[in-house]
Amino acid sequence: MASSSPHTILLKTATNEFLQKELRAGIAGILPGDLLDISSGSFIPFSGAKGVNAIPRFALESAYSDDHTVAAINDPYAASDTVFSVIAQEGDEVYAWLADGESVSVGDKVVAAGSAAPGDLAAAGTAAATGATIEAVIGRAMEAVTASGSHARLRIEVMS
Repeated sequence: MASSSPHTILLKTATNEFLQKELRAGIAGILPGDLLDISSGSFIPFSGAKGVNAIPRFALESAYSDDHTVAAINDPYAASDTVFSVIAQEGDEVYAWLADGESVSVGDKVVAAGSAAPGDLAAAGTAAATGATIEAVIGRAMEAVTASGSHARLRIEVMS
């Protein structure tokens, strides 16, 4: 029976062009789908403040994964491994992570979850008076997901 879950992080490119970068993992445990930042010349999960501007750079699965018992998107990088990443462009579709305790519906905007859940995304907040988004949006949810007890995979469309 075919799996209903994707086995790749970059699901679709809007332009058939994408910007890839490879750097060493600054820590162990980076997962494909993590939103990344660069620190001391290495990749780390993004852990700035929630909702701040973040480059939509996501860890990709390793084509050289040595654990053949799980899908490569579930195989974490070890410290100092070469991490493959993509800077997603507007319209690209990415299989990212939604932080534990977050819930989104189709079309909801998502932002960097920040230090509470490094590498994950969270639902964007709104200003009560205007309904305007008050955080730097990474993308929009392409499916309804509730992450309860652990972070959960989420298909997003990247926005500029």
